[in-house]
Amino acid sequence: MEVVAKALTDRMIRYFGFSEERRDLLAFGVTYILLFVIDTLTVVLAGILVGAFGLTLVVALTSAVFRSLTGGAHFSDPWTCAIASAVIAAGLGSLAAALTDIVPFWLMGIVLVVAGLAGVTIHRYAPVDSPAKPISPPQKAKLRRVSWVALAGWVIIMGCVLYRGGSSLVAASALGLIWQVGTLTPGGARFYHLVNRALGAPRKT
Repeated sequence: MEVVAKALTDRMIRYFGFSEERRDLLAFGVTYILLFVIDTLTVVLAGILVGAFGLTLVVALTSAVFRSLTGGAHFSDPWTCAIASAVIAAGLGSLAAALTDIVPFWLMGIVLVVAGLAGVTIHRYAPVDSPAKPISPPQKAKLRRVSWVALAGWVIIMGCVLYRGGSSLVAASALGLIWQVGTLTPGGARFYHLVNRALGAPRKT
């Protein structure tokens, strides 16, 4: 990954005439785009392979949106992150497809329970930062408030989708939210840490 990002950065500097002072910024941007593309492609491929393409995307999108606000444990190696995330998203997407027969009334109840547990978890643990990227107390308070607003908006959206008959979409999104808030907890952090250790990668949160 770093080799590809460096090669692309060098090419951009030569082609567009950027100064060397901007190398680090360009390298960061290129690396971020590469990771996004790889993560997206692996999720799409996994969703197609399990026959739950749309639901897998819903799981991954829900998780990604809340992760951008709350942070959370993650795999240290980008390839491990991409593959493991795709497997988890596809597995949860397949599970959501199997839950399409849930009565809408009960499913909305599940959404409210999930939202309540997510709210408690966000209040206790979010946002999760790291020694390399610390978050100031005011910024943490702001991100926590935004997370609560996003959570309230999610409940409203899920109610509207469920009203329109999208039971499987609601189930997939709820599972994606459960996955994400799980990464905020000590148990989730330990799970990611164990996987990182098993693969010989340093721990990151």
